[in-house]
Amino acid sequence: MRRRLNEYTYWSGTYRGANSGLLHDQNSDNRSNLVSSSFGWRRYTFTGNYAKSHGRTILTPSGFLNPTPVPGLLPDELTLFDGKSYSLGAGATPLRKMFVTFNYTNAHSDTLSSTRNSLNDTTRYYTRLDYNLRKLVLRAGYSRAYQSISASGTPPVTINTYFFGISRWFNVF
Repeated sequence: MRRRLNEYTYWSGTYRGANSGLLHDQNSDNRSNLVSSSFGWRRYTFTGNYAKSHGRTILTPSGFLNPTPVPGLLPDELTLFDGKSYSLGAGATPLRKMFVTFNYTNAHSDTLSSTRNSLNDTTRYYTRLDYNLRKLVLRAGYSRAYQSISASGTPPVTINTYFFGISRWFNVF
């Protein structure tokens, strides 16, 4: 859904949902939901997303199986999953030909099975500045990622990245 509120302002919203299950397991109920919204006013844009999923599935050598499994596979290979994530973003054009963006994402999920359990956390920040100055493009940014996966047996990892670049475009022909 998108709605223009006035000449300089708009709002949009999205919802997506899915539901499925395993035919051989009457208690299985796999659900996923996503809600997303954005708001723009003049040179500014704001976005937000929220997603949630949970259910049961079967892990096979070729990946997760959601539709009807082969009879007799159920108890030992059953995997329970649950996850939530949200993200926020903002963008602005403070000066002509200058673009600034910021995004934040947080996700938490867990899986539970007879062979392995895992608690997973991810947090990401990303910001970027683009400035077009005649034929030059100046770009700078920062990214920070934190990730923890308990099933891997390794400690959580945080990676910081800074970047800066200058480029120039040409008309070859």
